[in-house]
Amino acid sequence: PEFLKEVLNKNTPILSMDNESQWLKEIDKWYNSKRPEIYGLLLNGGKSTRMGTSKSNLSIDGKTMLDRGYELLSNVCTKTFISVADNNHGIQTVSNEYIIMDRLNDFGPYGGILSAFMTHANVAWLVMAVDLPFVKEKHLTELLEARNSNKVATAFRNEETKFPDPLLTIWEPSAYQHLLQFMSLGYSCPRKILINTDINLVEPSDKMSLFNMNTPDDFNKAKLG
Repeated sequence: PEFLKEVLNKNTPILSMDNESQWLKEIDKWYNSKRPEIYGLLLNGGKSTRMGTSKSNLSIDGKTMLDRGYELLSNVCTKTFISVADNNHGIQTVSNEYIIMDRLNDFGPYGGILSAFMTHANVAWLVMAVDLPFVKEKHLTELLEARNSNKVATAFRNEETKFPDPLLTIWEPSAYQHLLQFMSLGYSCPRKILINTDINLVEPSDKMSLFNMNTPDDFNKAKLG
């Protein structure tokens, strides 16, 4: 009706009632515009006791795991940050404004994820561990395409553990509250949150994408491809 056209915003789409496909496109467009944007978080690794050296400095095909992981996340996220335990991180290739220091001591990946939400609480975080040598951009895209922002998280199912893998996961802003609640109960395992909350669990197309390096033998396997 003409009286409606006078009050509608110029950018408001006017669609025929029987044009179902166009309605679905507009709904999908609106829904995606309301979803929190995604920042990347590269977990820089812990003490690497079994490896005997920092995993982030290990080099495969001429590129360190740190630079490789940061580049992958930067290709698919609005911004990408590196999670580090303290000031003595020794990272030279990334500006300090994109480094998030742990605000909780000795909490491992849990503390890194929580510290990220403490820094930016209203975004979703695509969290990836630095020691995943077989992850490619297509695997990150696969997870992003499966994202359900109405859930606490979207995670790959790890074939080896049979559980969600917390170190290649999209954590929605609602996860922040759950992280704090579980910590108050004495839990500091991100996998426990994924198991005990409403998440979108995804079967990865490539199970090797979740292979992580813990020992020199694992590193040799990664170098061989």
